[in-house]
Amino acid sequence: MRENQESQHDSIFECLTEIGCCERCSLRYIGVKDTSLYKNLSLIQDKFRKASSAEDENVENPPKRKKSCPCIACLDLLRDTEDYKTICDAVKAMGYDAKSFTCALSLPPSLQLREKSVLFFLSQRFPVVYSLSDFPNGFYNYVTLKDAWKWTYGTKIAEILNKKNDNSPSQDFFVEVNITYSDDEKECSCLLQMHADIFERRSKYPHKYGGEVFTRKSVEAALADTSQELFQQYYPCPPETPLVPAGYAPVSCYHNSLFVAGRYNKYSRILSQTPWVIDGERRVESSVQELISEIIVKAFKAQGSKFSASGREDVDVRTLGKGRPFAVELLDPHRVHVSPQELKDLQHEINNNAIGRIAIRDLQIVPKEELCKLKYGEEEKKKRYTALCVALTPPPPGALESLSEKVNDLVLHQKTPIRVLHRRPLAERLRTVHAATAEVVPSEGGSSESVHFILKLRTQAGTYVKEFVHGDFGRTEPSLGSLLGVEVDVLALDVEEIELDWPKEVE
Repeated sequence: MRENQESQHDSIFECLTEIGCCERCSLRYIGVKDTSLYKNLSLIQDKFRKASSAEDENVENPPKRKKSCPCIACLDLLRDTEDYKTICDAVKAMGYDAKSFTCALSLPPSLQLREKSVLFFLSQRFPVVYSLSDFPNGFYNYVTLKDAWKWTYGTKIAEILNKKNDNSPSQDFFVEVNITYSDDEKECSCLLQMHADIFERRSKYPHKYGGEVFTRKSVEAALADTSQELFQQYYPCPPETPLVPAGYAPVSCYHNSLFVAGRYNKYSRILSQTPWVIDGERRVESSVQELISEIIVKAFKAQGSKFSASGREDVDVRTLGKGRPFAVELLDPHRVHVSPQELKDLQHEINNNAIGRIAIRDLQIVPKEELCKLKYGEEEKKKRYTALCVALTPPPPGALESLSEKVNDLVLHQKTPIRVLHRRPLAERLRTVHAATAEVVPSEGGSSESVHFILKLRTQAGTYVKEFVHGDFGRTEPSLGSLLGVEVDVLALDVEEIELDWPKEVE
């Protein structure tokens, strides 16, 4: 079978060039995957010149080739031109510092019609090679136009950009090359007759389909269910010679998100973690997110950011100790190569800009896969708190001293606090207070009306500590107040430690 296919390669190549295919399209329909041939057109001509010349010698009046017309298969996208340099100029102007790239080629739907037409033509002219039943996709294993274009121009673009052309799935930087063709809609109109049930809805209700009647996906789905007989009723095989070639639309680029992580301390009791806006009005001047993200976004020349952290503290709660782990997702960053020293300088800039409000540490770039550790064990990790509390009446003798015995892996039933019901659904959650101790703060005036004490807690993540102290009108059971038998409230609260070893420490 393979020998029969290869023996006809010269004849197929000659046939394709005669009907108006360019040399590279003729090569790809044969199924040749030697990328060096696509890069160097003279190699293709050398490979098939002998066969072409021999056949021409045996024919008195060899047919004239349609050299001046656009290729019927690729609309001249694979012709040797300098047009690809406009892509390079556009990418350079955008200022991305990525060291490698891949081209994402977006083709007009009419090229799918032309490809199907050529394949149907070949299946009739060379049935042994292009059998409709011998191959998984119904045709000989030809090379797609996208692959052939990348093999033809990928290396040339890489040389001009001084970047590596990398088409692996792990590539993060994409050069989006959109191809336009002025006769696209006209050529695709035959699909309205082939598959009226699909495309009439699109033409009647364009707002439902983004204004496009013929899209790559819709055309691909329609052609998959089109028999050769039906196709040839409405579209010529081989396709007609195009009047104009395809062209390049303005290039766009995109870099996958970059993730910068670290830990932050919050020293202010009038600073929210994220922007606090209610009914269009800001409640606090700034936020932890803005103090960190705005400087990082500017440094990496990103188009935006998303901030996430391992939990959150209230506006009036400080975060001390090693701080709270956080991550900033940088959207479409133009700068991605930053040295450790530059990250240290960036960290110093953030800290100097927010003295007395926040401080960050361990700033570093992390892979996306690391982010699962930020949210990992939100229900299981533990936190340590220190709170200044007040008992409105003196607790029973020894109640504070024996608190550690009563609170030992104590399970709480906590309904969503009243103070957050406006943004969280009503639910009851079980949370554990692993340990608690209390130490009385001596009263300067010797008053017996109230007792101040320092409360130290180690709790499961997600515990509403304030509500554990005062009970939230019975919505948290048991509460510190019910354990002491007196009314208790929180005057100040600090997060002392979040027991999550992430990200790694940076020296």
